Amino acid sequence: MKYIIIALALLPASMKISSLPFNAYGFGLLSGWLGMGLIAASLLLMIREPAWADWFDGLQHMYLWHHRMGVMGYVLLLAHPLILSSHYFELDLDVAWQYLSPFNPDPINMVGWTGLIIFMLGLAATFTQRLSYSLWRRLHMILVGAVMLGLGHIWIADNSSVSFVMACFTVAIAIGWRSIRGDYGIGAFPYEVNAVYHPTEQITEVSLRSLAKPMLVAPGQFVKAAFFQGPNFQGCGEFHPYTVSRVAKDGSLSLNIKALGNCTKHIQSLEPGVAVHLQGPYGNFLIDRPSSPEIWIAADPFSGFITQRQSGPENRTDLPSPRERKCTL
Repeated sequence: MKYIIIALALLPASMKISSLPFNAYGFGLLSGWLGMGLIAASLLLMIREPAWADWFDGLQHMYLWHHRMGVMGYVLLLAHPLILSSHYFELDLDVAWQYLSPFNPDPINMVGWTGLIIFMLGLAATFTQRLSYSLWRRLHMILVGAVMLGLGHIWIADNSSVSFVMACFTVAIAIGWRSIRGDYGIGAFPYEVNAVYHPTEQITEVSLRSLAKPMLVAPGQFVKAAFFQGPNFQGCGEFHPYTVSRVAKDGSLSLNIKALGNCTKHIQSLEPGVAVHLQGPYGNFLIDRPSSPEIWIAADPFSGFITQRQSGPENRTDLPSPRERKCTL
């Protein structure tokens, strides 16, 4: 799958390279096509399908590819007007400045620079660590507007090329798939809150029962869950990742949820009867592991995996007493 994504990223530029002049102007155009191709392909890595995540060795690695491809695409798009203008430095400085100036009233220039500036703002949000998740998500979503402006820039310049059609097709598939499956939860597993426990002040353990075919998941993996309406509860309806701590034979499962943000703090007031949609499962680093002696110092998701292993007669698990506060390794 990695090679398919790379091929899709390079396809628009590879279909244009033979027709480009071998000079700074041609390199500038190639930079633009490569940048747009990388960003269009990176959008496919927003899709939270378990099979896709497995092909990239986990959801975190897939998101890392998404981020790196987006950054490389942005750098190439930023170089696009610089390289184009360099072609005219010795010929006509006024023409060179028209490529560099964001204030050039030419529609192709205004659309291109507007999209590039929005890319700057959106990518700046991805590097900011202290923003709340909801604000970070809204700022990150403005990148979709930048992508649309980038396609508009290409449409003004070359709307009849196959490369333009390929870029539009990739963006449409990525955004449509992510919206339908990821944001609206079409095809998610329907569950209902069966019981709610509070092991600590900040942790809520939620027991869920399946309303249809249960998800095939193991303790230690995580799922994306969205909580909706109940008798006296109004969920935020956003999908967030939570650790699976227990899985019963009938398909019911338990989630460990720590109060970290607005949505997870609100879940502390959760009650039975609330509808839940699950996506996943994700994470497979604890599955099919060879049995060997190990020492773990950790919490979720490892606590769920340890609890499940205790139920097997062939597995021995030694847990320290809560009074043992100090340990020497």
